Amino acid sequence: MRPMRQVHTTTDATGRRLTTRHVVRGHWTHQPYGPKRSLRRLQWVAPFIRGPEGSPFVGTDTVTVWRR
Repeated sequence: MRPMRQVHTTTDATGRRLTTRHVVRGHWTHQPYGPKRSLRRLQWVAPFIRGPEGSPFVGTDTVTVWRR
């Protein structure tokens, strides 16, 4: 026997409410597909803006340093 899973009633899976908008950078994900979604393929998720429409935008300057 296992304990019952908790069901969250909020719209966000983490239960957090977003009050600002920000950029989610692009990333690779393993996309399930095929019979019973048993296979995986690499899929690029393009950058997008997350947060409620009309909220203030919070942007940061990110600098990546490449070293040899």
